[in-house]
Amino acid sequence: MTAGLEWNEDVPYGHPDNTPAKFARASDPIAFVLGRPLVADPGAKFLYNGGLTQLLAAIVKHSTGQNVEQFTRANLLGPLGIEAFEWAKRAAGEPDADPGLRLRSRDLAKIGLLLKNRGQWGARQLLQAKLVDEAVAAHIVIPQEGEAAALGDQQAYGVPDLALFIPDRPRKGSSDRAERQWRAEDLHR
Repeated sequence: MTAGLEWNEDVPYGHPDNTPAKFARASDPIAFVLGRPLVADPGAKFLYNGGLTQLLAAIVKHSTGQNVEQFTRANLLGPLGIEAFEWAKRAAGEPDADPGLRLRSRDLAKIGLLLKNRGQWGARQLLQAKLVDEAVAAHIVIPQEGEAAALGDQQAYGVPDLALFIPDRPRKGSSDRAERQWRAEDLHR
């Protein structure tokens, strides 16, 4: 989210200047993302850009031969015991990594626990500890309240010193946030 590429979500979705709306209609989403003008030095400023997650999905597919849904099912979700999930789809039927992956709160909490344990899940090392450390380290100041990892409408709040991870997502049909804390032993069932 620090690529420095222009991405405007400050206007309503139906507004002609809304970049995600243009991105959703793009016949070549990767060319669309890479064609955005540079508005900040890369790495210097946080600027949310959902197109970058789609770019990462394309890199996964190019590198592994699997789309992001297949890759995450085999290498992350399956080993965590996560079976109930949904990927948003682009018009061509490929997984859409921008609005992306939808999970139950308890499954989002599993990912938080995996990160807290530096990639270790039970007896298996699913993610390299060094990569997790790099992923969760502070790199840039993000202008928002609290510390949250967002996953579409879902967010997760972590308090490492308390070994606490709280998934948070809107209730169906409500603008209220539903929060739920899960104990580690509950997550391994």
